[in-house]
Amino acid sequence: MRRLALSIDGTATGFPALRDVAGWLEALGLRAWVPGRSFAAPPPDSVAGALPGASAPAVRHVLVRGLAGVRQDDDLAGRELVAPEPDRRERAIDALVATTRWALAARAGCVLVEPGSRDFPPAGDPRAQARERDARLDRFCRSLHAVARREPLASFAITTPRDAPDWITPATLQQIFEELTPKRAFHYWHDAGRAQLFQNQSLVPAASWLDLHAARCLGLDATDCVDTMSGLPAGSGTIDFQALLGAVGASTWIAVRAEPFPGPGPLLAAVRLLRGDDS
Repeated sequence: MRRLALSIDGTATGFPALRDVAGWLEALGLRAWVPGRSFAAPPPDSVAGALPGASAPAVRHVLVRGLAGVRQDDDLAGRELVAPEPDRRERAIDALVATTRWALAARAGCVLVEPGSRDFPPAGDPRAQARERDARLDRFCRSLHAVARREPLASFAITTPRDAPDWITPATLQQIFEELTPKRAFHYWHDAGRAQLFQNQSLVPAASWLDLHAARCLGLDATDCVDTMSGLPAGSGTIDFQALLGAVGASTWIAVRAEPFPGPGPLLAAVRLLRGDDS
């Protein structure tokens, strides 16, 4: 039996009400969830009290860069691990450490570091592009090293990027793991819908992420995709999930997810599909 978890993104204003999360888990017949970390997260003891017996295999930490209307001193802008300015990187490290401490206190198994690729330099001089990419990769690794040193008991996974894979690709992700893993265990968390979207946009073949990183894959966001629309519930797009589940280990967490979260109703069919229930 596959291990299924409900994945719910946090927002800039807070988590959904825990009573709602409890109701959604009950409606879907699940006992695990993957919350999106937010600055207004409830205390871990509140989570334990409101969701007795429910586990959190991971907590998501989204890296944001270049959002319109966000000041550089805003909390969201402070979550940028690859910013060239040392003070912004330090604030981003502090934010990720705060998420990590929340995850440890809530007994979550892993922190998901979700890279953003916003405001990457436009296409131009290939050498300048390569220098910027290498600089970002270096700063990313240094920042993650810093977080892991401060929280040595934590586990981390890097997700498929949210935006077009310019500086985070399957190949550069391999470089990151080669840099990080000799000193610490870092994992991969795959997003099926995003991978398919990148293929549909003729950017990166969908299979290339797991071709390189299946052995490190701790979890899989079971999102679907149609043409240029990703983040759909599993089974509502074009992805062959039976083949995809066969590409990852039996212990890999499967996150039932859609963007934005539609409530449990539209996800019931996804749960049945991922459980192999044909009834």
